[in-house]
This record gives sequence, structure tokens and C-alpha cells, in this order.
Amino acid sequence: MTFTEAVRELELRYPNSQKPVSPDELIDILKSDVVLVVERPGSWEGANMHEVLRCHGFFMNK
Repeated sequence: MTFTEAVRELELRYPNSQKPVSPDELIDILKSDVVLVVERPGSWEGANMHEVLRCHGFFMNK
């Protein structure tokens, strides 16, 4: 399965408009959340993305 196929299969939608989220839009959202790990680490987006990155082993050297 490709990333594009997985995004389509998950049928992700924006909460307010219910508009489908495209693969490119999802990448942009996730990139913004990575920035929030640094800029707003206590926010739910930043804290949760930090946990995802930690679980993938990106903080093993710290």
C-alpha cells in the first residue's frame, strides 16, 4: 500500500468542513506539527508529535 492509498482508505476529513484531506495536505499538517514540537512543546499537537518521533527512535541519543 502506498501513502496516497492509505490516506484515501482512512477517509480523513477536516473537522469543521468535512472536506477530504489530500495526501499533500496531510503532509503539510504533519510538518506543522513537527515545528510545534519546538515552538509549542506543551500543545497537544507538539506533545503528541514528540511522542510519535520518540516512539520511532529519533531521540535515542538524548
